Amino acid sequence: MPFQAPHSNGGNLLYDAGIATSNAQAMATSGDYSVEYTVYVGTNAADTAAFWKKQNPGLPTTPGPWQSGFYYSQIETFYAELPTRVLLVKVIPLKETAPPTTQQSTMIQQLATQIATALANSLKSG
Repeated sequence: MPFQAPHSNGGNLLYDAGIATSNAQAMATSGDYSVEYTVYVGTNAADTAAFWKKQNPGLPTTPGPWQSGFYYSQIETFYAELPTRVLLVKVIPLKETAPPTTQQSTMIQQLATQIATALANSLKSG
């Protein structure tokens, strides 16, 4: 599914102790989905680890290019922990008039995981 280039939608330099944020959003060219993501930037690995402990409800880790990562289905969001970053990726269906079917929910989870993978790889190489 093709997406337009992401655009920044703000951030917060003092989000939490030792944590700043950078937010962005990208729209599917079809107009059917929006992807919102946040990169929580830790001052150091210890600050990031402390922040991660607040975010992680103890769900099992999804394999990927992160230290720990999981899809939290209650809010349909993928979280991933890197040494000094935490990612949050949320795929939002824009044209749905009813709750997503099981198949749509699975597709949204897969898309969020793919986007988190691409972001994590980009942050690790950059």
